[in-house]
Amino acid sequence: MQPREDKTPPASRQRASFRVGEWRVSRAINQIERQGHALQLEPLAMDVLVHLATKPGEVVSIDELIARIWNGRATDGSVYRTINQLRRALKGDSEEARYIETIRKRGYRLIAEVHAAAGSEPETIDAAAATGQRTSVAVLPFENLSPERENAFFADGMHGEVLSQLAKISSLRVISRTSVLEYRASPKNIRQIAKELGVGAILEGTVQRSGGSARINVQLIDAERDEHLWAQIFDRKLTAENVFAIQTEIATAVAAALHAALLPYEAVRLSSVPTQSAEAYDFYLNGNAQLNAADYGDSHGWLDAIESYERAVQKDPKFALAWTALSRTHALVYHLCIDRTKTRITAAADALERARELDPDMPEFHLAAGEYYYRSSSDYARALAEFDVAARSTPDAPELLFARALVYKRLGRWEQALDTFEQARILDPRSARLFFNQADTYISMREYEVANEYLGRILSIDPNYVFADIWRAFIALVRDGDVTAIKALPPKTNWVHHLRWVAGLYARDYATACAALDGWKSGIFAWPWHYESKTLALGVTYDLWGRHEDAKRCMLEARESVETALANSVDDPRLYVALGEALAGLGDREEALDAAHRALAMRPRTQDAYLGLLYELDAVLRVFVPAGAFIEAIDRLDDYLGARNAAWTIEGLLPDPRLDRVRDHPRFVTLVEKHRRR
Repeated sequence: MQPREDKTPPASRQRASFRVGEWRVSRAINQIERQGHALQLEPLAMDVLVHLATKPGEVVSIDELIARIWNGRATDGSVYRTINQLRRALKGDSEEARYIETIRKRGYRLIAEVHAAAGSEPETIDAAAATGQRTSVAVLPFENLSPERENAFFADGMHGEVLSQLAKISSLRVISRTSVLEYRASPKNIRQIAKELGVGAILEGTVQRSGGSARINVQLIDAERDEHLWAQIFDRKLTAENVFAIQTEIATAVAAALHAALLPYEAVRLSSVPTQSAEAYDFYLNGNAQLNAADYGDSHGWLDAIESYERAVQKDPKFALAWTALSRTHALVYHLCIDRTKTRITAAADALERARELDPDMPEFHLAAGEYYYRSSSDYARALAEFDVAARSTPDAPELLFARALVYKRLGRWEQALDTFEQARILDPRSARLFFNQADTYISMREYEVANEYLGRILSIDPNYVFADIWRAFIALVRDGDVTAIKALPPKTNWVHHLRWVAGLYARDYATACAALDGWKSGIFAWPWHYESKTLALGVTYDLWGRHEDAKRCMLEARESVETALANSVDDPRLYVALGEALAGLGDREEALDAAHRALAMRPRTQDAYLGLLYELDAVLRVFVPAGAFIEAIDRLDDYLGARNAAWTIEGLLPDPRLDRVRDHPRFVTLVEKHRRR
């Protein structure tokens, strides 16, 4: 298929560039330029700048900016931080507002002169063409009409790929896949769905696959008027070229029906054919389906997805998109501690290198590269650099924004992380994952009530999202040392069993604590910041219980298992903390402290503001106190409690019986008084 000709009138394209004071603004690429010096703006910052430019000299209220730019889903703080980003970029600070003036209790005003760019016909900036106001559309899950149930992955795959194609068109605002899934077979009408998603148009369809052919029936509906804007039935043989042609035709037809401009480079991207192998593409779609269905409590989904991607690249070794998916999934399995071995992360690196050889300009490659550096080596600067390259083509991709926010969190750039999560939510407004990560960030900042609000939003979308209830119970624990909510949690995941073990310790009911450990499915509780075997936890419990011989037996067994794990993961700080805990329990004080110091040197908080602090608290409770290094334990705990991003309070920690050994120490008494809530 030939790339679609760009039929946008020249004047409309030119309106996407204009001047604000000394700066030339290029909306299409989110860039401002002055005297040969170019700066890249965040998409939301660009949208705010251009909206202000449509009303030069006029006061624009915060409410208007939230409604027009954030689609009503933001706080005053989000606007404030975005305005400050703009001021820093334009070199006008809050005290000397050369470009943007704050009108107290009213809003903001662009006071610099605004002109059309050289060569542009109009005297003013057209709000619809030049600003971030884009036509919005949601693609509902396609209904599978195939007689064979195993073909459901093809319908889901076509839905995901059509959505991805539409997202390549910068003049469209396309709601992410995770936010539309809940509307599969929904009894809600189109208008109600559109209102909940904040869009003006809905695309829905059916897919029927039989033998070597497929029928795909799609229709685009104006949600407000409930009128069809476009509809078409595609009957094609199932070749890879035909499948990709259908996706391209749907995307271009939707853009035309919504009067959305299609830029030349976007037309080229839409018409690209990632593989000529229908079999390879089937395996790729199946891998996507398995990855989307994977659950944090079960490793099979992630590993099944890897197997499907591997079969895809075996069928077509030049399938770059499948190589990027394979790399991302390997890196995720490593990051989630499902398999924290060198073999796993080497596989991610090899797949990434193969994708680079095949298509180094593909934005999906740069997203995968950024995630690799983030997940494998904590090279956050390099990760952000790769995300910046990906953003040149897909600045508003929710996956890209989400990954960038996670990196900001590790760097301790908390407001920037929250702002970026908010940007992602504009295109993914009903994503439980986004709400959850926002809640977790607020917990780290000790803004517990805000975190609870976000967790409540998750439950309003998905009442069965188990981690929302778990994190609410966790908030009560870290804030107040209250384990009541933990005891009420249904025992569905290792997280619940782990928290119930902690609840047993806090109640000094060690029999109940031991019983909670029986529920651990794999015998290991592993999370990116914590590693604990059932045997090790039993050793801790028996020691507190006074059953010292049983404790020693468990600690010996735990030390051996941790040392075995370390043979395959020599750079895992979690394992060194666990080893230190076992050695401390066996009375090997110096070796225990050496293991803890080694863990903290691997991931200091100066390198990782999020995990580094969690490792420090882990080492205090599990190694420094039991090893008898009381002064160092108290000093490190004092540093932890004084940090901005320390989730735990002294009230949350005081009931822990592991602190009994230092409870009467004068410096600990002083620490408690210093950090106690007033």
